[in-house]
Amino acid sequence: MNDKPGFDIPSPAQRNQKLLISAALNVLLALALCAIGLYTFMIKVDMEEQKGQLIRNADDRQKMEAYLLQARTELAAARSEAETLRSKLNAQAVGAQTSDSAKPELPVEVSFRKSFWGRGLIAKFRNQSAHSLTLILAIRNPTLSKVNRFQLRIEPQGTEEFGYSDGWEFASGDELAVYHNDFKGLKVVVP
Repeated sequence: MNDKPGFDIPSPAQRNQKLLISAALNVLLALALCAIGLYTFMIKVDMEEQKGQLIRNADDRQKMEAYLLQARTELAAARSEAETLRSKLNAQAVGAQTSDSAKPELPVEVSFRKSFWGRGLIAKFRNQSAHSLTLILAIRNPTLSKVNRFQLRIEPQGTEEFGYSDGWEFASGDELAVYHNDFKGLKVVVP
């Protein structure tokens, strides 16, 4: 012990104990610094990954915007082409109507009778001209949404019948359009 008041000399056991505590604190501080360094490194790596992801997202967005711009341009061109085609088609339809109105009436009389076998109606076509005619028949059933086209040849002053055995079973309300290149079209609704 020391004779000076307030100043004690620690014993070797106390010195060893303080040295151990100091060493333990230093080790803990060193571990804490290592943990902070590791945590900082992990945050830096995460930030680099997020930065890379943001760059990739920006690139993807630019590519998508370029694709959308190209698609809009192509859509505008397609709409323009469709409008051009629509106007050409309208012009052709007007021309066809004008040329069709200049043609003579179709010299064919159309009538209907009941089938002898009870299967719908039979259309009867009578050629009133001195020439044989090859007709195009466009038949539509609006109720069943069925449509079909047929060809029918009629001799001069001849009569031909057309019905279920020829491919169409006529019913009331069916729409029949008869065409020939040299004459106006004839349209009839089955009674």
